[in-house]
Amino acid sequence: MSASSTTTSRGRPHLGPRVVITAALWPNLERLVDDVRGPLDRSPFLADLLACHVGRPDLIRHQQLAFCVANHDGIPGQPSGATRHCTVRVHPAVADALIAHAEGVGLPRAVYNALAIASILSSDGAETTAKQEGLPLAM
Repeated sequence: MSASSTTTSRGRPHLGPRVVITAALWPNLERLVDDVRGPLDRSPFLADLLACHVGRPDLIRHQQLAFCVANHDGIPGQPSGATRHCTVRVHPAVADALIAHAEGVGLPRAVYNALAIASILSSDGAETTAKQEGLPLAM
């Protein structure tokens, strides 16, 4: 058997260009993210949350994300002085929207990104996601 007759594609498919951003996660938020994300890697999970936050659900890669977030009712607590910067690789359109939103409210980008993640994972954000995923009732 020759090597040319047994070629198969390996690895992950290319997702296109990505931009590295940071989010300043405080300890309670970091624990909540790690609890909710389950087996997903942190960066892709956060990238999907941020894509949802800026209104780009077409860029969400993990379709089970909506169900994970919709079924969680924890609140990440308030930011404290001790934060850890977590890198996230997002689509350039998501990065541009996050930059514009952060500048619009006058917050550092990493802080705005963390607050956006917290708002999605809070009970209010989870209820919103659940409503968006729900099907209309038959009459």
